[in-house]
Amino acid sequence: MSTLISSELADFISGPVMMVVSTRDQRFRATIGRGTGALYDEATGLIDLFVCRAQWPDVVENAAPGGKIAATFVRPTDYLCYQIKGVIEDITPATEAEAARGQLYVERMLTLMEALEVRRAQLSHSLCARDLMRIGFHPSDVFLQSPGPHAGERLAGVTA
Repeated sequence: MSTLISSELADFISGPVMMVVSTRDQRFRATIGRGTGALYDEATGLIDLFVCRAQWPDVVENAAPGGKIAATFVRPTDYLCYQIKGVIEDITPATEAEAARGQLYVERMLTLMEALEVRRAQLSHSLCARDLMRIGFHPSDVFLQSPGPHAGERLAGVTA
């Protein structure tokens, strides 16, 4: 297990959380989209984040090996929030199994949000499990982003 990604954080990012992912273009302008599930692979040290290419084409287009990425993971039931920054290792189309996992993620999040009185129609257009791409990245920094006095606090990071 990476010193940056604890088993608790690995469970958190693969759980019922909303995800916002940002990559940047060659002029360093941010592009932002929603993630459709994530996993931490202890063996490789990569976080695999899934993004709908059809819905967030700029995020995917700017996700190049060696490029920077930031992903924010928010649990809607209590707004516990972490941001993980890193360097992209690779980007590939999702496998059939990963696409099925993405579809389960969408259904799970729509159900959870509905229980929190957010109508499916409000989110169904921004949660997408088709044409998924897997962006694998090595985490370099972890920040607590929950509202409060510790928002923005670095929890772990690679030092130069």
